Amino acid sequence: MDRDLLEQVLRDNAAAEVTWEAGETSMLALSEEERQLRLGCLDDPADMTLDKRIEVAEANLAKQGLGDGTLPQTIDWRSIGGNNFISPIRDQGNCGSCVAFGTNAMVDAAMRIAANLPMNAPNASTLQDLSEAQLFYCGGGLCSTGWYISAALNYLSGTGVVPASNYPYTAGQQACNLPTNWQSLITKIAGYDYLNAAQAMKQYLVASGPLTAAFTVYEDFHAYKSGVYRWNGKAKRVGGHAICIVGYDDTKSAWLCKNSWGTGWGMQGYFYIGYGQCGIDASMWGVNAFQTIYPFPPGGQTYTLSLDSSGDATWSPHDPNTYVGWLQGDSLKITAAFNLNPNVTPLPPASSYNGLSLGAVSRGNTAGVSSLMSSIQALTGSTGVPVGTGVSLGAAANAAIFYNATPSTLTLPITLQPSTRGALSGLNYAWTLTYNAANTVIGNQRQVMIGVGYGYQLSAAINQS
Repeated sequence: MDRDLLEQVLRDNAAAEVTWEAGETSMLALSEEERQLRLGCLDDPADMTLDKRIEVAEANLAKQGLGDGTLPQTIDWRSIGGNNFISPIRDQGNCGSCVAFGTNAMVDAAMRIAANLPMNAPNASTLQDLSEAQLFYCGGGLCSTGWYISAALNYLSGTGVVPASNYPYTAGQQACNLPTNWQSLITKIAGYDYLNAAQAMKQYLVASGPLTAAFTVYEDFHAYKSGVYRWNGKAKRVGGHAICIVGYDDTKSAWLCKNSWGTGWGMQGYFYIGYGQCGIDASMWGVNAFQTIYPFPPGGQTYTLSLDSSGDATWSPHDPNTYVGWLQGDSLKITAAFNLNPNVTPLPPASSYNGLSLGAVSRGNTAGVSSLMSSIQALTGSTGVPVGTGVSLGAAANAAIFYNATPSTLTLPITLQPSTRGALSGLNYAWTLTYNAANTVIGNQRQVMIGVGYGYQLSAAINQS
């Protein structure tokens, strides 16, 4: 145990009046050289240097503060409605492979969220955690120096990674050694989001799931046991490190993070770090969708959502949200059966049916939902009707509003088969919402709201019973 370091940290913490608890940890039982090997996040050529991260994070904190109060005060993906979506704490050992562990921890969680298979589900073992060994040793990492996050994400989207059970991790530089059938076992992401604003990071954590990030480690961090870590201003800088952010707590002004140093360090392997500290929130990355999740079928499935006149929804062949979520290439066909009310006489002329509209937006995006409903009202001249409980279609920049002018001869039920994003021309009244990582069709989070509206005169003829 490095008692000299611990005593120095305790003195410096007291002088700086930092409140986190320092004590004996598994990291202090290692030599200085071994502790150094448990870092390994390098300056990212696709992002910014570790020095720049510190500068940007401090500036962002001063500029953005704690947020605008529109999000929950806390989020923790270890306990969402009684469910835990976070895989167990790992130990990277004496190898600078933290990037593989921090990135895979994020993707493991994203898989479980997409498939709605938390760790405590009876069939949780259907999904297996991904192989850090493949990601690091085949992706280009070096135990002696490390790697960087953008390269790991590019490997996950370009090649994909097999389950850890098919390629177990051992610490120590080694050649890539893929199993013979690895291409039939991969999980591959469709793309990822890059976030550089604290409020956007929190919004992502609330609506989509965990993130990964890099930060600068100082020597006092090795003695962390609990509380909100803040650099004491004296401990020397020892390197860069990558971790997984599983939540935040505004009452603590801190991010909740999963480390890869085993359970003998920190809060059983987890830690809080203050907003703006050590470059942690200069930028973060999150998975926005998957091309395939082993062992589920790949993307390209077609799902039908049938809406009856009262707004009740029926999925065929099944609700993807209860199976594996939406994958790249999946498409959604929406049919809306509007039954004319026989008690309304005379029936409105066909011309009054103009203005049928369909839209979708992130359910967690309050402004987007308001904009969607306002747009439906503007297009139809009546109040839009929200239906369904949300559809997971991945990330995108903006809400999608679809509308049309219906044909002069109306045939019920109306079938909406998606085809393109935005306004359609002429008498087209069919859409297909097809997800792809480059040009997605729904708001900027996975959970969305669907809205359907119809012309003012038509509203009187719709049977809402």
